[in-house]
Amino acid sequence: MAKQTINCEVTESQMNDIIQSISDYMYNTDLEDLSYQEVVDGVRVYVDFSVGFGEVTIKIAEIQEYHYQLTYERDSFVLKCKLEDEVMNHFNEYLKDSRLQAQEIRRDQVESLLNYAI
Repeated sequence: MAKQTINCEVTESQMNDIIQSISDYMYNTDLEDLSYQEVVDGVRVYVDFSVGFGEVTIKIAEIQEYHYQLTYERDSFVLKCKLEDEVMNHFNEYLKDSRLQAQEIRRDQVESLLNYAI
């Protein structure tokens, strides 16, 4: 059965709360578990991410009607665009910086162990 879609207006305040909730989730979860499904301000939200080549991208972003889970097509498109514009670039930079810091810490630990062994 094909998904049913409808157009509905999610308020700007609701959209901002949704973006903030997803952003908070992304920075506080493991990359292996990066799939978001919550109800925010009475709106059901589902976002599935893809992790590859050192970056995270959005595979699916849907805002759904609460009871019947019909997809709000227009609002889902806006959500995906806002996430890409406002969150993803910063998050991918954060991941890159985190990897560089982890590499530096490992290098320092190896140097420390080598100096201790000598």
